[in-house]
Amino acid sequence: MKKMSKLLSLLAMLLLPVCLSAGLTVSVGAAVPDSIIIGSVTVNDGYYLKEGTTTPMSAKPTSGGYAYYKSGVLQLNNFDIQTTTTTNGIYTTIGDVIVELVGANTIKTEKKGIYTQKGALTVRGSGSLTITATESDHGAYINSNCTIEGGTLNVTTTGANANALYVEGSYTQKSGRVNLKSANRCLYTFGLSSLLGGALTLDGCDSGSYPAWHTYGDISITNCDLTITSCAGTGISSDVAEKINVNINGSAEIDIDADRTGIWCSQLTISNVERLLVSSGSGYYALYTQYL
Repeated sequence: MKKMSKLLSLLAMLLLPVCLSAGLTVSVGAAVPDSIIIGSVTVNDGYYLKEGTTTPMSAKPTSGGYAYYKSGVLQLNNFDIQTTTTTNGIYTTIGDVIVELVGANTIKTEKKGIYTQKGALTVRGSGSLTITATESDHGAYINSNCTIEGGTLNVTTTGANANALYVEGSYTQKSGRVNLKSANRCLYTFGLSSLLGGALTLDGCDSGSYPAWHTYGDISITNCDLTITSCAGTGISSDVAEKINVNINGSAEIDIDADRTGIWCSQLTISNVERLLVSSGSGYYALYTQYL
């Protein structure tokens, strides 16, 4: 039996390079952080942090709001976080994290509300999270991909150089509600954005001439309702708009009210849509595209 086990292990090692060279996917599992930092407190795996305290505990609090971290999942249960200019609301140095929302949760900070330095963020649950960033920093800075699977995420930034939600990877919304308001860009994405469900609202009326949604990746809108207000800028745009494709196909309701161009992209494809209302300011196009 031991010889057979060794032979199987050897065979697996020999086959692995073949599988990789053939383009087959081998799942190794995503890394998750051993701990997470909430404000200035490090919460290790399997520990709770009661609201208003600075010492994590192994037992669940019997009253009041709390945060609980376990195996890459941070549950916020009616939890309030307030930080200063030196600490972020929620911070991870490496690994993917899931934020699960229970009840009403808030983060008020002068730095970033959520900062994943090297990892993806997933938001899920039936509760809400309201982030208010009052200085020149992002409401949420995601170094990798961001996925919304449920709950309500409200992010407001007031700093001149702050984006509400900054995503260096892909943005995927499957469900839930996301409401973003910023004095800069509401949503800043670098990878593919897939709006599959729920509702996304961008309020860029305090953002000056910046686009409410600034993207470097393609956008696919299927069944997610999208509302954009940009009082002095573009609705959806990019520095490389000639390379950006926007695809609308599904039962989405889309309302864009922009002072400048509503949607500026390379190619706009509309297969099916419940409602599409796009308005622009005087002298600008509602839809500006090279190919329609």
